[in-house]
Parts: sequence; C-alpha cells; structure tokens
Amino acid sequence: MNKKHFDLIRQGVEVWNAWRRANLSEANLYKANLGRADLSAANLREADLRLANLRKANLRKADLSAANLREADLYKADLREANLYKADLSAADLRKADLSAANLRKADLSAANLREAIGVVRLQWEGFDVLVFNQGKEADIGCQSKPIIEWLALTDEQAIEMGAKPGQVELYRLFLKMAS
Repeated sequence: MNKKHFDLIRQGVEVWNAWRRANLSEANLYKANLGRADLSAANLREADLRLANLRKANLRKADLSAANLREADLYKADLREANLYKADLSAADLRKADLSAANLRKADLSAANLREAIGVVRLQWEGFDVLVFNQGKEADIGCQSKPIIEWLALTDEQAIEMGAKPGQVELYRLFLKMAS
C-alpha cells in the first residue's frame, strides 16, 4: 500500500474525504483496510485494490474502471451507480453488495461470490453462465456484455461468433427472456 494514501486514511474521515476527490487513479491500495470508508464518487480508475478490505464501504458513483479488485472483500459494499467497466473482480466477495445501476460491462466476475448481491443475478446450469445486471436491461453470457434486447435479436450464428456456446443459444434466449 502506498504510504501517502495510508497516512491520509489514518488522519480520519474528514481529511480523507477532502482529499479523496483528487485523482486516485492508479493508486496502490493493495491489501488496504478500507472497511466502512466513504469513497463515494472517488476516482479509483486502474487502482490496485487486490485483497483490499472494502466491507461495507460506500463506493456509490465511484469510478473503478479497469481497477484490480481481485479477491477484494466487498461484502455489503454500496456500489450503486459505480463504474466497474473492465474491472477485475475475479474471486471478489460481493455478497450482499448493492450493484444497482452499476456499469459492469466487460468486468471480470469469474469466481466472484455474488450471493444475495442486489442488482445482479447470476444464472448457472451445466456450464451455462449468464450474468444479468443493470435492472434486467443488460446481460453478460460469458463472452460479452450487451443490452438484453440486443442479445435476443441475434441470430444463432451471430451469438456463436460473439462467443456463445453452440447448442446453448436457445437456453441463453430462454434465460434472458425470463430475466428481462
């Protein structure tokens, strides 16, 4: 963890809140203990938050695009309207996190724990994996995030070209229709 960032956090909420709106992009917060921190609207683009404790943190409207949150603890974190575009959330603990209206396009959620997360639904069945988010308007079928209406309009061939598994296109459509 960057000593400057750690020192600021240790000075208290008021000091941190005054400074946090500054550019924290690319900050090294590896293994940082930021549980219950107010990081709302913070710019954490491309920040290293691997293994960080962000339990119950307020990350509402934060820019976490391309941030590394691999194995981060985001239990009950408020991620409403957060930008998680291309964020690495692999193996992150997102249990009971609020992801309502968050941008999860191209985010890596492989092995993430989304149990009881708000605003996202993962549907899995025999190797079939669909992630539905943004209040049922978008879905990731394991290859690309798109609005559900666009997924439903694709031909079988187009869906396969985009990475859908052959033989499961109809299942994707069925699940997406149920989710929307």
